[in-house]
Amino acid sequence: MRSPLKMPIISTAFALALQAEPAQPPSLPVFGCDAPGGRTCYFTLLLPGGAQSFSLQPGSRRAVTGAVPGRDSYVVSFGVPNYGDVSRCRSMAAMSRGCERKIVDAGYND
Repeated sequence: MRSPLKMPIISTAFALALQAEPAQPPSLPVFGCDAPGGRTCYFTLLLPGGAQSFSLQPGSRRAVTGAVPGRDSYVVSFGVPNYGDVSRCRSMAAMSRGCERKIVDAGYND
């Protein structure tokens, strides 16, 4: 025989589950340009399907589809395009032109 106390608890839990809001899709990673001296930021996403390049003006931001946070990486440079070439990025960084390779973060990427 079922306990009369268990039935209201189960019914209440079921009712609360039905009222819960549907799961929201994950937010897209946002890329922004915080370059010093008003220089343009050049991004190259290094994705399994190929590279995706874009540039942003200082102070601007852009949500990007297709990049998986924690898995994909990107190369960012300031003032000079990097073309996703990590070797070129290293030489640019050595010349103090600001270029580095980073892992895509779920939040803000600069």
